[in-house]
Amino acid sequence: HYPLRRQRQMCIRDRHIKKPSHTPRSIPKDQYSKNWSKISKKLREEANYICDNCKSDCKNNKHLLHVHHKDGVKWNNNLDNLEVLCAACHFKKPGHKNSYKKVI
Repeated sequence: HYPLRRQRQMCIRDRHIKKPSHTPRSIPKDQYSKNWSKISKKLREEANYICDNCKSDCKNNKHLLHVHHKDGVKWNNNLDNLEVLCAACHFKKPGHKNSYKKVI
């Protein structure tokens, strides 16, 4: 054990550390992050509006190019979790089957 004085110093020092805002049970899986529009636009631009999967060129129909969250958690914007897909490829992914008609 640390002496009481040392424990207090550690407590004060660690006070600024941000605690996670969600527990595994309270994670908002269907909620995008506040900066999602910027992230999505940047990734689509970097991909030159070409689908990562089928290589379709969506430059003339930019609204048909999406950014997909592989794990299904919309606020998880880790680059390893994101892929740029055309609408046709995106809606072949689990959980998107019935959404294709909404885009066309």
